This record gives sequence, C-alpha cells and structure tokens, in this order.
Amino acid sequence: MNVLLCGMAQIWVSSAHSASGYFTVYGDETSTQDHFDARLATGDTRTHYCRTGYVGFVRRTEMTQSDGGKRTSCPVLYYGGGLA
Repeated sequence: MNVLLCGMAQIWVSSAHSASGYFTVYGDETSTQDHFDARLATGDTRTHYCRTGYVGFVRRTEMTQSDGGKRTSCPVLYYGGGLA
C-alpha cells in the first residue's frame, strides 16, 4: 500500500486488492476510468490509484504496546468527509 503524506486532500488508494471498476450492464465505462485508473501528474506516474471520493489526511502517529513495551511510528488515516 502506498501512503503519501500531505495536507487535507482526496484519498487515493493503491493496493494489490483495489477494485478495478464498477459492475455495469449499460457499458458506460467513463466513471470507471475516472475513478479506478487515476495517476499522479508528477513523481511516480506509473502507479494506478483508485479515487475514493472522500477527503482526509495522513498523520504519522507514535503508538505504544498495551504492556508499555515497544513504541512504533505508523501512518494513520483521518477521514474528513465526502466530496461535494
């Protein structure tokens, strides 16, 4: 899974388990292309992303095991709502 750290933005997902499109009986592929084949304009332009239609931000958070043991730093996604 790719995680990009930035401000509040639309959530894009890239994973081996991402959906590849919508099921359609009408053959209209326009929204499928727009949502499931998004790519960055700069940087890694080869990776395919799924545009979720939701906004949020990622923040690196430090977590401690419940027994007070090992502390780890990991990215946490905060959901901010849907796009209007």
